[in-house]
Amino acid sequence: LLDENRTREFYRLGEYNYQLIFDSLDAGILFLDAQGEIMAVNHKTAEILNATLERLYELKNIAEQWEKNWDIRNENGQKVPFEKTSFRRALHTRKKQSDVLVIRLGNGEHRWLHMSSQPLFRDHSSIPFAVVSSITDLTLEKNLIRELRERKAVLKSFMKQTPNLAWVVDEQANLLFASQKFYEFFNIDENLAAHKSLLELVPSSIAEALFD
Repeated sequence: LLDENRTREFYRLGEYNYQLIFDSLDAGILFLDAQGEIMAVNHKTAEILNATLERLYELKNIAEQWEKNWDIRNENGQKVPFEKTSFRRALHTRKKQSDVLVIRLGNGEHRWLHMSSQPLFRDHSSIPFAVVSSITDLTLEKNLIRELRERKAVLKSFMKQTPNLAWVVDEQANLLFASQKFYEFFNIDENLAAHKSLLELVPSSIAEALFD
């Protein structure tokens, strides 16, 4: 009886420690069974999806909701069918699969998520019984890239329209952008000038004055 109590206590302790580790992970973790229903999910996943754990565990018929109620697309803006997701492909191919999905949340916000899915097998079975997916939120990174592109576009537009001599160089004095007036004034071929040193593009006397 004492050994049985110790065994039960050992398993309770193991389950408790497992849950602590599971919930403390910085990545979202999602376990789905072979039918695509949630087996386990951690707090980070709920945070990424702007939901609660309770709400996620209440979800049923995920495949149907995915197709009918949720707006989930790839990076090209095309809707992603449930059976084409990384976790379903991992189940069917029995190999690791990954995706970048764009999910529209209930509040209208869009989030870019990288999902890496791995099939799980029971002992001596070649058929996966579940899939575990790691979820990383790429939204901040994607927004920063978009903002950088927008700023570059504004800068290029300014450079093309300004009547003044204007240019932008990097730390090594390599030309990044320049106004049309700059190319015309120094008789420089715009197509050949990108990322060349400004010291090579303009007369030495002017280059020395600029960097003196």
